Amino acid sequence: MHTIGEEIKNLRQQKGMTQQELADLLFITRQAISSYENSKTTPDLQTLQRLGDIFNTDLIHSTTTEKPIKNYSALIYIGIIFIAVINLLVRMTLKLPLIGEDMIIYIMLLMATTLYFIFNYVIKNEDYTLIAGFDSSLPYHYPTLKKMVLSILHVVLIDILGFMLLFLVLIYLDVNAKIFPLILMIFIFNFIGSILLVNYRYKDQLLLKKIDNAGSQIPLFVFLGSIFSLVGMMWFVMEHFNISNNTPEAMQLLLILFPYLIYNVAWLLITDNKMKKIKEKPSSYLRSIGITVIINLLLLAALYLMASNF
Repeated sequence: MHTIGEEIKNLRQQKGMTQQELADLLFITRQAISSYENSKTTPDLQTLQRLGDIFNTDLIHSTTTEKPIKNYSALIYIGIIFIAVINLLVRMTLKLPLIGEDMIIYIMLLMATTLYFIFNYVIKNEDYTLIAGFDSSLPYHYPTLKKMVLSILHVVLIDILGFMLLFLVLIYLDVNAKIFPLILMIFIFNFIGSILLVNYRYKDQLLLKKIDNAGSQIPLFVFLGSIFSLVGMMWFVMEHFNISNNTPEAMQLLLILFPYLIYNVAWLLITDNKMKKIKEKPSSYLRSIGITVIINLLLLAALYLMASNF
């Protein structure tokens, strides 16, 4: 297979163009064209798109300098299942009851299972409509989008595997139960932070041309603020009102926790999918954020009042 540089040189010569003539069409220097053709540097996606327009060909999909990322998600997922099964076997062998911290492990297993099958379906069928924020009207570089989705799957499964193992070790070391909410909060920070880092890594390669993305990250930041507020409030009320894990009082707090999580996840997905329309009506965007903040504050207040009455 030709390198991108060799392909550009061949196409330029077929057109009977000099390096300077091509450079003038791209509004860059002749030295930049020479650097591309000699494979000293690689054109970015926008330049490849413009070259494709000039030569009436698809340079982006017909040439590549990168090897595809291998899919190791099955191996990581097997490791997650192994940890969950080992914990269950140990509990059954020693006739130990399942405690609240054990349930966190199995909730993480459920998360991993959901993510594993959804993301692999997306990758296999290249159906990105299941990914929050995907807009089919945007000019994506789909090989890069596929790599980004696979990278996100890898990092979130590794996060889940690592924290499941940490929870398992701490459970059998019989550490103070009050440390688990802190570790859970760190897990949430790490989980979301990993996704943001992968998005940041690929953000300049994802689209064939630049578009106005102003405000597109605001729903995610509102969501993160909501989750951190919930975790912080849960930790505060359990410490302040001396509520222990695995008690009826702690279970009752879930009556507030689950609706809070479901509402915020649903709001994020709906807002992401309607981002294009929302940008045309900023007032509705601000109103949506305001309503979400008010609902979250009311639910957090209800959480505090419920805990204060125990």
